[in-house]
Amino acid sequence: MVDDDKFERLVDHVGDISKNEENINLVIIEDSVKNFDKVKQALVARFGEGILDRVKITPIWAAYSRERQNARKKAGESPEGAAEYSQKTKNLEVIDSFAQLLDRERFDGIFKNAHVFVDFDGVIGDNVAMREEQARATYQALIAGGEKKGMDVAQIEFVIQKTLVPTE
Repeated sequence: MVDDDKFERLVDHVGDISKNEENINLVIIEDSVKNFDKVKQALVARFGEGILDRVKITPIWAAYSRERQNARKKAGESPEGAAEYSQKTKNLEVIDSFAQLLDRERFDGIFKNAHVFVDFDGVIGDNVAMREEQARATYQALIAGGEKKGMDVAQIEFVIQKTLVPTE
């Protein structure tokens, strides 16, 4: 299913299948760790605390995301950051590429009889690479536009720095 409000649709789906399934196995593949808690919160808000006795949630963190890059950087800055990162990932299945989900030994048991929900942006699509390509295309368009106005690259980069790059 594809929907703008993925949490509401997931909760609706659980409501539908809970009529026929006593124990529900949800696998959530996300690039944002906080969304795993949002899933639980949405289920509890609709069905009450007891729903978590019937629903097993297996979180798979697509850790090739910007969130992980930031978390790793923070983890390397201090012992507290490292401890926080370790705590954050301890109950997650962590993947470094979408292709790792093909590892039958690791994931067959997880996916067996599961309802799988995948966040598209950042999980299937690489947000980091997409942002880099957008920045590259924007930069090239700015250079081309400046050159059409008779500016050289140094002048264009000066204007870019002056108008587009935030200063502290």
